[in-house]
Order: sequence, then structure tokens, then C-alpha cells
Amino acid sequence: MSVNLSPMSTNQVSTSPALSFSSAVSPEQLLALLSSRMRDLDGQLSGIMTKINADTARATELSEKLQALEAVNQTIKKSDKGKAIDADATTRANFYSSAQKTLSEDMVQWQGKSQPAIQVLQQYGLQDVVGKDGKVHAEALDSKMQSLRQQLSDANKGNEMTMIQLQSLIQQRSEALQNATSMMKGAHDMKMEILRNLR
Repeated sequence: MSVNLSPMSTNQVSTSPALSFSSAVSPEQLLALLSSRMRDLDGQLSGIMTKINADTARATELSEKLQALEAVNQTIKKSDKGKAIDADATTRANFYSSAQKTLSEDMVQWQGKSQPAIQVLQQYGLQDVVGKDGKVHAEALDSKMQSLRQQLSDANKGNEMTMIQLQSLIQQRSEALQNATSMMKGAHDMKMEILRNLR
């Protein structure tokens, strides 16, 4: 069987970009290009995953702070004054506990136990809401909670955008792998066809 190298067949081959590229690039070169592309995409994926983990940790931190403030806020609403509570009610709470077997309302219910508000706030670095009078005021608490809600919303939106970027990179990686595999197969098939024609 002879190989037909007429102008017609040459033009037919050149109309296929994949075959034309495959015939000009060796399988070894294709592998090198693939490896380079994969390293680039994997590096981007690694960076995206690091950002996602950081954003998730940030959102979790903000959420826990907000929950702590909400617990203190609930105590304020239940207090007699309704506008502020003592930041450290340990002494008064102990008095009530020994006398009536109950705790003062100014103690915050947090993580399954009653704690002074200042301890709950210090645990999350929120002691700045305590006024100079040693009390936690509803106004300062509302302002801080609003700020945290906005930060949490921004963090969640940023995480959503990062997830979209992650999906895009994963798709690009899959397409690059498929294209390279297809080109290598085309180059291999072409060489095998030439060998068969030479026999």
C-alpha cells in the first residue's frame, strides 16, 4: 500500500489544527507542555484553597464573636434595667448563689454555663464594648454587632467568589488534560498509520 501525498490530501490534513499541531510537536514535547500547564494550574489551585481555608476560618471567628455578643445581649434584655449589665457580676452572683441557689441575671449563659460578661467578651477580644463605668451598654453592643454582621456578610460573599474561581480552575485543568491527551493520541495514531503504510 502506497502513501498518497497529492495536494488534495495535504490540504485535507492541514485543515485539522489538532493533527497539524500533533505532527509538529513530539509526544515528549506534548508531555512537557502538559506538565508545565498542570504545574501552573495546580499552583493556582493551591493558592485558591489556601484563601478558602483562610476565609472560612475568618467567617467562623466572626460568627463565634457575633454569637457571644448575642448571648450578652440576651442577658441585657432580661435584666431589670434593660439597657446595661455589670461586666463582672461574680461577687453578686456568688451571693445570690449561696443565698437562693440561683445565679444573678447579669451572669451570661454561654457554652453551657453561667459566666461574667467580661469573661465571655475577653475570650473573643470584645472587651472594648465595656464602658468606663464597668457596664456593658446596649448601644455599644448593638453597634459592635452590626459591624460584625457586615464583616461576616462580606467574608461570606468573598468566599462565594473564591469558590467560583476554584470551579473555573478545576474545569480548565480538566480541559487541558483532555486536550493534551487527545493531541497525544492523534500523534500516536498518525505515526501508526504511517508505519502501516510503509509495510
